[in-house]
Parts: sequence; C-alpha cells; structure tokens
Amino acid sequence: MAEEPGRVFSRYLIGRLLGEGGMGQVYEAEDTVLHRRVALKFLREPSPEFRKRFLHEAQMQAGLDHENICKVYDVGERDGQAYIAMQFLTGETLNKTAPFMTLEQKVKVLMEVAEAVQAAHRLGLIHRDLKPENVMIETREGEPLRPYVMDFGLARELSGEKGLTMTGMIVGTPSYMSPEQVRGDITQLDRRTDVYSLGVTLYEVLTGRTPFDGKSTVDVMMAILQKDPVPLRQVDRTLPEDLETVGTTRHGRLPRTSGGFWTAIRSRPSARAGAIGCARGPSRTGGS
Repeated sequence: MAEEPGRVFSRYLIGRLLGEGGMGQVYEAEDTVLHRRVALKFLREPSPEFRKRFLHEAQMQAGLDHENICKVYDVGERDGQAYIAMQFLTGETLNKTAPFMTLEQKVKVLMEVAEAVQAAHRLGLIHRDLKPENVMIETREGEPLRPYVMDFGLARELSGEKGLTMTGMIVGTPSYMSPEQVRGDITQLDRRTDVYSLGVTLYEVLTGRTPFDGKSTVDVMMAILQKDPVPLRQVDRTLPEDLETVGTTRHGRLPRTSGGFWTAIRSRPSARAGAIGCARGPSRTGGS
C-alpha cells in the first residue's frame, strides 16, 4: 500500500518514502505522542500466517536492547495493515560504505555486527537474511563508525511454532544463503544460518565480491551447495593471514559454528582497538 505524506496513520504522521522491497515499504514518520522521528514499515499484503509471524517476531525484537541492533519502538495492526515503528537512522548501508573504510574499520564494524547477532541468538532470534544491505553504518566526524543490524527476524515465512504454518518457501538473498536455505530445509534453519551469512558478509566486505557467483540465481545456489569459496588471500594478497582463518574454516569452507567465528574476529588487535574516522562515501537517511 502506498501512503501519502502528511497522512496520519495511528499515532504517526507520514513523511517521505525511504525505501521499499519485497516485504513492504518504509517511510520517515513523526511519532505525534512521543515527538520523535521513526522509520515506519508497512508489511505488503501478507498471508494471515505471515502477518502473525511478522507481529510475533517484531514483538520479540522490541524486547532486545543492544546498541548495534536497530530498535523497535512499536508494532501492531490497524485497519488490517500490519506495521512496525523502528529507530530512525542516518547513514548508509555497509555495502555502500565498505569501499571507503580502512581494514581496521571493517574488522571493527564486523566484530560489532557479530556481537549484535550473538546477543539476538541468546534470545532465540534468528535473522535469516544477514547481508551488507541489512547493516546501516552511522557516521559521525571524529567518532568510530557504528553499525546497526536491521530487520531482525522479519525475513522468514515459516515457523516451527504450534498454530503457525510452515510454507516451505525459500527465503533470503541467494548470494548470502546458507546451504540449508538453498535446499529449503526448514528444520535446519537456526543460528548456524546466520553465522554462514556473516561469513559471506565478511568475505564480501574484505574482498569486494561474494564467495559464489553465477549467471543466474540457480547457478549461485548450485555453487553454494557444491563448491568451496576461493580463499580470501587468493582474492586479495594484502589481507592478513589471520583474517583468512576467520572467513573460512581449515577446510576452506565458510564458517558454520558461532564460537570459533566470534572468538577469531574478537582476537584481532585492530578489532579490539577500534577505528576512529568517518567513511568518505555519500550519506543518506533511512531506517529500512
């Protein structure tokens, strides 16, 4: 559904359109009760089962308070329209910011993203669509870059909960999908899926390319199932050896377990020290 700027929806005064995708549209809005800007997301004509999943997981995310996860302020349904009001962020997504970041900044940002994802896992929240486009980088002159993981837990149309339907739909962005997502194996979608996607994100941020590509979506998905990625330092010889151990396992595969991934990326001195600076790319405002 398209909203007109100036229209009042529930307690929100609708502003400009920030973006739209397969799940819906996101607008800048003003909370007329608390007098703050929010990013207001409308779900695009979902099935009743998906609407129930959307609202349930948004409510779970609202209980998650982490400095590197986009906050959920409000979630509900009005006149048959499901919506979620989120923290309004000013910055640019990681895929657009990464080319202007130093290696130290990239490692620091990825460490904070990994810690945010781990915090969500502790509460049983799985993202299922981690990728650079779902990480917003807030830039402030003279301060460390701050990443925010967005759209947590809102990207899967399936559930193991009683009363919610498992559709069997393959959900995710092909280049970042884990093997179980590609196979459509809904019984195996857990925190390991996010760890795999974090590995793909790390690989892309460091090398400028994803581990697997192809002429079609099917080619990419088959490569995920059948091939191992080219080692990081074969793509870019300037990368430190220790980063290769974070991005791939000793068998040359992308990481599947969280423990080794968190420990390895935290152990890098550059990640612990923090990188001060500001990305040089263009900035935009958004919350989607």
